[in-house]
Amino acid sequence: MLPYWLLFGFFASASIFAREDPRRDKPLGLLWVACVVITLMVGLRWQVGPDWFAYQNWWDLAGRRSLERLLETAGSDPGYYGLTWAFQRLGLPFWSLNLVVGGIFAYGLVQFARMQINPWLAVAIAVPYLVIVVAMSGVRQATAIGFVFLALLAYHRQNGWKFLLFIGLAASFHASAILVLPLAGLSFTRNRFQAAILIAVLVAGAYYQLTSTFVRYTDQYLSRVVIESSGVLYRLAMGALPAAIFLAFRKRFSAPSHELILWRNMSVAAIGSVAVFFAVASTTALDRLVLYFFPLQIYVLSWFPSTFRDPAVRFAVTFLILAYLGLQLFIFLNFAFNKGPYLPYRMLPFAG
Repeated sequence: MLPYWLLFGFFASASIFAREDPRRDKPLGLLWVACVVITLMVGLRWQVGPDWFAYQNWWDLAGRRSLERLLETAGSDPGYYGLTWAFQRLGLPFWSLNLVVGGIFAYGLVQFARMQINPWLAVAIAVPYLVIVVAMSGVRQATAIGFVFLALLAYHRQNGWKFLLFIGLAASFHASAILVLPLAGLSFTRNRFQAAILIAVLVAGAYYQLTSTFVRYTDQYLSRVVIESSGVLYRLAMGALPAAIFLAFRKRFSAPSHELILWRNMSVAAIGSVAVFFAVASTTALDRLVLYFFPLQIYVLSWFPSTFRDPAVRFAVTFLILAYLGLQLFIFLNFAFNKGPYLPYRMLPFAG
C-alpha cells in the first residue's frame, strides 16, 4: 500500500503549497516531474492490476500472428493491438509497451492539469482512481483517456481538427471514447434543432462504424455476470458530486463560454448516469463509459477552492477535497472487491 500512499501524498502535499495560477497556458516546470513519476509507476509496474495477465496473453499472441490476423481476432481497438504487434516485431520487451502507453496517459493528464488553476491539485484528484485503479489495469481505456485529455486541450483552443484527431486516436485504443464527441459537439449548437441533427448524425455514424465493437462489448458484459463491476454506483456518485457542485456554482467558474457549456453537458450526463444505472442490464458497460466524465471531476474540484475569496476558506476547501480523495484511496486499498491484484505494488527492476 505504501507506494500508492506516497504517490498520492506527493501530489497532495504539492497542491497545498502551490500558488494558484489563473493563466490557462502555464509553463510545465516541475509538472514534468509529475509526468515522469506517473509514467514510471504505471509503465514499470509488474503483474499489478486485474487485467495484467490478459494483456500479457495478447502480447504473446501478437508475437505469433500477422497483424491482419491479430486485428481480426481482437475485433476492435486497432491502435492498441497494432502497437502491440509493432513492439513485438521490433523485439522489444512487454514492459516497454506499458511504458509507452503509460506515458501517453500521463502526458495527457499533465497537459490537461496545466489548464487548471492549481495543476498539482488537478493531478492529485486523478491519483486515487484514474491513475491507480484505471491506468494500472485498463491499459487500453487509460491510453484512450490520455488522448481525450489532449482532445480537450485542443477543444479549449478551439482547434477542431486536432480535437477530432485526438478523439480518433482515443477511439482506436478504446471505441467507447466516441462518447466525448456528442458532449463536445453539443456545445457548438445554437438551438435544439441543431442539437437533434448533430445527435442523429453522430448516433448513425457511431452505429455504422462501431456496431461490431459494441456487440462484442455487450456480449462480454451481459453474458458474464462475474465481471459485473462492483461499486459502480459509488463511482457514479463520485462523478455526480462535482457535477452537482458545478451546476450549483457555475457562475463562479472561470472558463471560455464553449468550455462552460461542455462542462454543463458533462454535468447533466454525469447526474443522469446515476438514473441510468437502475435501468441498464450491464453496469460494467456503464462503468466504462462514465470514465470519460473524469475530466469534469478534475476541472471542478481543482477550481472550486478558488471560487471563494477568503484565503482561509480556500485552504479549508482544498484540505476537504484532499481528505475526500484520501478517503477514496483508503476505501479502495482496504475494502474494494478487486483490490487483491493491486497489492502488493511491484515495479521493475525490483519485482521478484
